[in-house]
Amino acid sequence: MSHGHDDHGHAASSGAVNPVALKGCLYLLVGLGVAALACVVFPYILLPEIGWGIAVPVITIFGEPLIKDTFLGIKLTNTLIGLVLVDIIILFIGLALRKPQPVPKGFQGGFELIVDYLYGVTKNVVGPKDARKIFPLIATFFIVVLTANWTKLLPGFETIGALHCAESSDLVTMSGYPIHAEDEDLPFEGSIFSNIYLLKVEGGLKAGDKATPEGYEECEAKYFGVVHAEEEAHDEETVATEGETPTGEGENAEATAENGEGETTEATAEGGEGAAEEEEHVYSEAADRLVVTPFLRGAATDLNFTLALAIIAMFAVQYYGVQKLGLGYFSKFVNLPALGNMSKKPMGLMDFVVGLLEVLSEVSKIISFAFRLFGVIFAGGILLIVATFLTGALAPAAVYGIEFFIGAIQAFVFFILPLVLINLAMVSHHGDDH
Repeated sequence: MSHGHDDHGHAASSGAVNPVALKGCLYLLVGLGVAALACVVFPYILLPEIGWGIAVPVITIFGEPLIKDTFLGIKLTNTLIGLVLVDIIILFIGLALRKPQPVPKGFQGGFELIVDYLYGVTKNVVGPKDARKIFPLIATFFIVVLTANWTKLLPGFETIGALHCAESSDLVTMSGYPIHAEDEDLPFEGSIFSNIYLLKVEGGLKAGDKATPEGYEECEAKYFGVVHAEEEAHDEETVATEGETPTGEGENAEATAENGEGETTEATAEGGEGAAEEEEHVYSEAADRLVVTPFLRGAATDLNFTLALAIIAMFAVQYYGVQKLGLGYFSKFVNLPALGNMSKKPMGLMDFVVGLLEVLSEVSKIISFAFRLFGVIFAGGILLIVATFLTGALAPAAVYGIEFFIGAIQAFVFFILPLVLINLAMVSHHGDDH
């Protein structure tokens, strides 16, 4: 044994190469090469060469409207479309499980495992008797939030959308890019795809050019044929000014026409009109500022969605409290018994004031619910944007894994917190007053 050990040490000291270490070094070099290709060469060298570099999307807190005027007078936003997609997915899940198999397996087995776990938690918190009536609502919270958070990670969310001119306003100043090709150079010309445009991003870290009101109006006129009222008035003034002819020039024109040079004058006039028409279609570089409004955006990145869920959750808390304790539940907020018993217990006034503070506490819970879910999911979307913009392909994959896990955690948080608050609401806090 000692002899073999000595041989190994001798081989190591003589400079022999360990084949295992060599293989590990080879794997490391291949990994670094792939990382360099995915994170540097591909996104910042190859793609910008063909004008397809990574474009930084516009980050807005509110959902972007895709259709501003509907027959109901409601803006159709991309977050609303994302929520409709969530509802459709949940509907399909319900239809797929409408006839459960006696021995669950596959998707049914996984779904039942989640439901059994959540129902077990519900029974441990509120008891078996109340669990049956409370569980459907809070389980719905979990399923809706989880589906919304996970569908947000699907390819195409917040990346593919409608092209429009970058608009500068007090709320948001958009950075825009020119389109990838001129009209005559577009692929699929004359087909149903002839109106498809791609943004032209020639720099790997280029964040676009800031939009201006003047550039927005030029862009609308150039690409969408929308002429704003100010431009129309300016054009009318220009036409009126050009139409006025001084008296002297009119007499000279008549004299020239009498001398047989009328044809030349008419030709010159026609050429002048043609040149004027050409000048009207010359736009500045500011006209090429276009951005993409995604067709789909995560529902939880819209504060309207999270606020609606929070209001429903807190309304359910009050409902189950009244159902369990009757109208005496409201003495938690307006503690009249404590106020009327001040002769025996002077501290009853303090109990009454604390009850009024409970009203503020319930309102603050709505805000807390809404902003907790919104903040985490919205921040995750920004993190994906930044990771994609800075590192290319590999880092966003790791962020996707983190967001997948965080989406499940936030769904469970929105399940457990209303459950705990409902349990507290169903417990009498004034039994010592009797």
